[in-house]
Amino acid sequence: MPLPSATIAQQLRNGPKVNLSRLKTDQIFVTLCSNCRPMRRCPDCPTEYLIEIKLEEDRKESDPVRKFKQCVVVTRWSDLGDGKNPTVGEWAACNGEAEYDSFGHMGRRAIAGVFESQNGVTIPGQIIMSVNPKKEKKGEAGHNWY
Repeated sequence: MPLPSATIAQQLRNGPKVNLSRLKTDQIFVTLCSNCRPMRRCPDCPTEYLIEIKLEEDRKESDPVRKFKQCVVVTRWSDLGDGKNPTVGEWAACNGEAEYDSFGHMGRRAIAGVFESQNGVTIPGQIIMSVNPKKEKKGEAGHNWY
């Protein structure tokens, strides 16, 4: 949790030393490790996930010490194809109704880059990794699936 901002006058009350980093708490950056940074792609459908940890301001919080909080932001991009028929192609693969090899069809190309480039927004280059690299299919009920 970041330290609350303190003016120079408030810091001088505690002694002659002033910590300038405590003047602006809105410039704190949270970075992820190299294992957490990559974008994840489902191997069975054209869907990518970007999971980030960010430091966000809680505007409803009145306590300045607890104003900034860590949050997990999950962004999902799904390519549904041309959208003409939900029972074939990418759309059916996203619903789990069709076989689809996302790494075979798209390779290392990012779905997220296609969507974000249409809006003029650029996302930092990410390594694309599989959500399920061993392609294990286990049930939810009592099979320790995750």
